[in-house]
Amino acid sequence: MDPMRHAWLARRLIDACGGLSAAEGVCRLAKSRLSEFQQPAGGSFMPADVIHDLEAYCGEPLYSRELVAARPWCAVGEGLAEEASEATEAAARLQGLARKLHGALGRNDREAILACCAEVETHIRVLMAAAVREVAP
Repeated sequence: MDPMRHAWLARRLIDACGGLSAAEGVCRLAKSRLSEFQQPAGGSFMPADVIHDLEAYCGEPLYSRELVAARPWCAVGEGLAEEASEATEAAARLQGLARKLHGALGRNDREAILACCAEVETHIRVLMAAAVREVAP
């Protein structure tokens, strides 16, 4: 990913948080430093913990989703039966969490759901990779 893309993602994430002043209030960096990440010629890239804090605040993985998409991966699993069990158990945890939630969801609820969904998604990807390995000639 080139510096122009990083700068665009930083700007998009900061804007989603309400601008530099708002973003400054939810992460460890001052707005002058955050502003540097929006400049492609500056050579500075947003640290992972700052991305995490800003994404948690705005409620969407705007930057990290792009990072993951730019670097596809294939996990090495333990076998089809084991991976299917892991995926099913993760989905059951998501269902249990969903059953406990009622009414309007708060920020912590949304974060818990997103984390659980990410776990399910990871297990499904590993399961799919295991299935491809086991059926490949």
